[in-house]
Amino acid sequence: MTARLLTSIGQNSVHNYSPVSDFQGTREQWAEAVAAALREPLCELGIKPTGEPRQVRIALAPLRGTLLGLCYASQKSVNGDTNLITISTDQGSPLELVHTILHELLHAFDDCKSGHRGRWKRWADIIGMKAKGHARGPLADKLVHDALAEVGAPALHVQTQSKKKVRPPSQIKFTCTGCLRHVHMPTKLAIKGDFNVQCNCCLETLQGDFTVLEGFI
Repeated sequence: MTARLLTSIGQNSVHNYSPVSDFQGTREQWAEAVAAALREPLCELGIKPTGEPRQVRIALAPLRGTLLGLCYASQKSVNGDTNLITISTDQGSPLELVHTILHELLHAFDDCKSGHRGRWKRWADIIGMKAKGHARGPLADKLVHDALAEVGAPALHVQTQSKKKVRPPSQIKFTCTGCLRHVHMPTKLAIKGDFNVQCNCCLETLQGDFTVLEGFI
């Protein structure tokens, strides 16, 4: 870790980005400008692309499920020398987007060989980044804020509406009104209305908590 980066972190542990103006190009151009801004400080930390020289191209698009980003190994590109990254547009905050770009850039530097282990994890530990979510330590936080301050926020970015499916609970809790003992019953059986069981302790009828199904039925 360079002395310059360590000193700047020690002087100011809270980083606030203050871009001169919003980035007016496409959001793909913005993402690649952010990656370029991250590359030099990462290299100063000894985090450098491995193997043969490669390009990094970034697109923003909706991704399935809870995925925030994807990086593809260079061998999957047509010319064999490009790491393709996709950043999920479910993310609205510029800081979240830059964080995900930084995460995927570590994969690109490794040419997607380590997953979230090995070299990727060593690099992530250096800067203070986890495999999941947007939690980050002081150094990763500085990298994210500095890149955003240098490039600016993406003026043309529009967040997509998440289409994650929310499923009803698989079981319903039935409680004895007398002794408060309880059992769980599969939801599919419980909603049929023919589940009528007495408590074997006080012979009271068990009452189901159907409030958890509000909005589903």
